[in-house]
Amino acid sequence: MTREEKLQIKEKEKQYKELIKKIAKKLGMSYKQCDLFFVDKDYFIRIGYSFYLENNSLMYCASIKYLDYDDIQWDILDMSSNKNQPLSLRATGAFSAFGAHLIPPYKYVSLGDNPEQVITNILTEIKQMVEDFNEDLDERVLSEVKSDNCTTLEFIAYVHQKEYTKARKLAEDCIAAGDTGQFGNNGKTFFELALEYLDKNNL
Repeated sequence: MTREEKLQIKEKEKQYKELIKKIAKKLGMSYKQCDLFFVDKDYFIRIGYSFYLENNSLMYCASIKYLDYDDIQWDILDMSSNKNQPLSLRATGAFSAFGAHLIPPYKYVSLGDNPEQVITNILTEIKQMVEDFNEDLDERVLSEVKSDNCTTLEFIAYVHQKEYTKARKLAEDCIAAGDTGQFGNNGKTFFELALEYLDKNNL
């Protein structure tokens, strides 16, 4: 690829990024870095995307979580002040909680001759999926984490369900197995902090 071709792709990517931001804004979505996000009822939805302009395509994925998931995780990690930060932290923050797949990662689509229409259709479809979402999100998360082996999110889902006995057993089993969890703070593992959280709140 010549230098001129690389510059052309770079310029096109810049144009496409501005285009997706413009469309997202029309649909009530916000953006930060390469993520779009919005809130619907008690849900926080994140859409990650990347452009692959060598073949004029877009890669995207979408996840859904309860807003409370981040709050629970930050309480456990002694980062409760994060609750007062901009919503973008729930999408891009290093210590934000995961969610369930709304669209399995990762989906590729050709942008064709009308990228604006393609992107509009994708984002409109995602908004409709959220409006139609009527599952027990905790149960969906728990079914997914079994295959993804994301014990940190499993603990959060149990706490959100108020299944504190299951949450405690999970934390104890993880500590015994040497599973430190996705995050830690103040020299302690996630599950050490998780047990302290349960004890402190008499759960």
